[in-house]
Amino acid sequence: MPGGPSEAYLNLLNLSAYRDTFRQGVLEQRLLLEALENLVIPQSVFTGHSAPPLPMGKTSYQLQIEPTVVLGQSHGAQYANMMAAVEPKIRGGVPTGSPGFWSLLLAENELAPVIGLLLGTLQPLNFLYPGLQLLQTAWEAADPIAYAPRVAKNPLPNHPARSVYQPVGQGDTEVPQAVFDALALATGVEQAGPILWSTMQTSLPLENLDGIVPYDVSRNRVSRNGSLYTGVVVQFAGDGIADPHTIFSQLDAVKYQYRQFFKSLLSTGTAVVPDPLTAQEDGFNLFGLLALKNPNTQ
Repeated sequence: MPGGPSEAYLNLLNLSAYRDTFRQGVLEQRLLLEALENLVIPQSVFTGHSAPPLPMGKTSYQLQIEPTVVLGQSHGAQYANMMAAVEPKIRGGVPTGSPGFWSLLLAENELAPVIGLLLGTLQPLNFLYPGLQLLQTAWEAADPIAYAPRVAKNPLPNHPARSVYQPVGQGDTEVPQAVFDALALATGVEQAGPILWSTMQTSLPLENLDGIVPYDVSRNRVSRNGSLYTGVVVQFAGDGIADPHTIFSQLDAVKYQYRQFFKSLLSTGTAVVPDPLTAQEDGFNLFGLLALKNPNTQ
């Protein structure tokens, strides 16, 4: 929406539409993939230009859309979670800053006292408060928390177990840490890297996902259909400048990890999440942005 606020997609003046507009978005993205799969590009398109070679026996070009991988930030991360659960062509996903579990998100939000007033109560809210449960019930058909188990842990019949890398930001002002904990548990991932907040290690043991897995992380989980998948969540502190909600674009460490995740998955079929400290060994300038911000950095 040109000129609209970042929360415009919630359509706060028509909350009942949220469920169906989000599901419509998933359907449209699946239709786009289908359209790309069926697209036929004739050789004549390249008249006067150097045409790429055609495979033996082919007279036109088509796009290879499988395997597909998805990355989404915030609003887009909701779609990444939902698409990865229902589109069998998708083999891996990176949802960053993903909201979800709306009754918990609203109860943990800094605006919870105002939300309480709107619900007619001065009592502290929690995700089981009846008014929030009504909202959760109404929106659950389009809530990423309901889709997360189908991404990898318990995929739909005839679907692959997708690999998942979830970078999460400490102090994210839009998504509470409790929601990140819940989404990690629902998705069926293990934690790697430093522990910046401890509640995730209180939540993950509910599915025997406790402990810190060492880098490099690869094929560390088994889905209910017996398939191995890479499933990992990593906590990050922000850069101290921008909101940690956007660590996917702030931090070179996050960029390096999701680059290697996608690169390994697409080239070998197996997703690998490496230690970000190996970035320079791989020729990735992990500290380049810091040097640009501070020309005195040696």
